[in-house]
Amino acid sequence: MDKQGKLDEAIAAYRKQTEITPSHEYAWGYLGYVLDKQGKLDEAIAAYRKQVEVKPNHEMVWHNLGVALKKQGKLDEAIMAHRKQLKINPQHELGWNGLGNALYEQGKLDEAITAYRKQLEVKPNHNFSWNNLGSALSLQGKTEEAIAAYRKQLEVNPNSKETQENLNLLLKKK
Repeated sequence: MDKQGKLDEAIAAYRKQTEITPSHEYAWGYLGYVLDKQGKLDEAIAAYRKQVEVKPNHEMVWHNLGVALKKQGKLDEAIMAHRKQLKINPQHELGWNGLGNALYEQGKLDEAITAYRKQLEVKPNHNFSWNNLGSALSLQGKTEEAIAAYRKQLEVNPNSKETQENLNLLLKKK
């Protein structure tokens, strides 16, 4: 069975679980995650929202909700979801990066940079946070700081083509 078939099976199983036990501790979140993987964002967001009704302090579902809302361009809602997640656990390994990404998309670069830096305090080798920080710094014209961030990302993930391209572009401008 291909990956799509397995996702369809998973969705069917989680839907069945939510019918049998609507207040199941994790079923709505898992359903949302699999729907999100299939690109069914409206359904995924509905499932994530149901999960946070069932278990409002489930930090990972708040994160996933924020990511899905960002994909739909609902940035204010995405930021709210990430802030809720970080209120539950400010040390979550993905939280500040998710918030930073939504703020970046809104053009709130100072706030995004603050979030990326907090992410790196929580998890100094978080994959892509250095790249994201570099991109925000670059847009602010802070070339040297951006170059340093991109180089740090390449220490964390030497195979990051995106980071290497970002770094090369900045170095050519110098």
